[in-house]
Amino acid sequence: MSFLSKLGNGLKQGLNIAGGLFPIISPIISTIKPDLAPAIQKVGSELTAIAGLVTLTEGLVNAPGSQKLEAVSPLVTSLLKQGEFMSGKEIANDALFAQGAKKITDGMADILNSLSENSVKVAR
Repeated sequence: MSFLSKLGNGLKQGLNIAGGLFPIISPIISTIKPDLAPAIQKVGSELTAIAGLVTLTEGLVNAPGSQKLEAVSPLVTSLLKQGEFMSGKEIANDALFAQGAKKITDGMADILNSLSENSVKVAR
C-alpha cells in the first residue's frame, strides 16, 4: 500500500499528520531575512492545503488515480487562484492555468506516494 493510499484510508479514522518543514525553517529564515518569513509561511500553508486536498480525495474517491486527479484538480485550481501569489494578477489563459494546477496536483500526489507508509500517524 502506498503512502498516499494509507494516508487517505487513515483519514477516515481520524488522521493526524505531525510535522512539516515550514515550522522548522521559518525561525531560521526570520533570523537571516526577516521580511521573507511571512511569505515562506504562506507558501507552506498553500502547499499544505494542496497536500490536504490530494489526501482527502485519496480517502474519499473510490476510483483510479486518473479519476482522482480529475476530481481534485479543479479544487487545487481554485485554491491557487485565491493564493497570495495571485494577488493583483489577472489570468490571461484559464486553460493554461488549469493545466499548470493539474501538474502541481499530480506532482503533489507523486511526492506523497514517494513517502514511506510508516510516516503516517493515525490518531487513536
